[in-house]
Amino acid sequence: MSWSDTEIADASRARIARVFSVPIQDVRPEHVFGADLQGRAKSDFSYGPLDHILHDIRDVADRETLKAMNAGAFEIRTVEDYCCHMVRSYKTNRKEVVATLKLGRASRATGAVEGTT
Repeated sequence: MSWSDTEIADASRARIARVFSVPIQDVRPEHVFGADLQGRAKSDFSYGPLDHILHDIRDVADRETLKAMNAGAFEIRTVEDYCCHMVRSYKTNRKEVVATLKLGRASRATGAVEGTT
């Protein structure tokens, strides 16, 4: 199954909403991780929302993008950056993006992505 850029971006916003436990309509492209979107781990031994987003970003990245990130030449700071990264990564790492965004659980008939309604 193939997903459009719009569907990937919408699923990315839905993922952010789930991770930060906020309504999807409150997730804006200009929101900055760590400033507008903050979160705490439930305990010292669990990941917080920012950790989950970082893992998402690194898990879907291709080798060149990881090299750029490690060199400090590529940063994802905003919701829009995250969505664009997922759209780009879908072209090179489709399986991981689908798993990360839980696209297999989306309903195309209604246009809803699990966790967004």
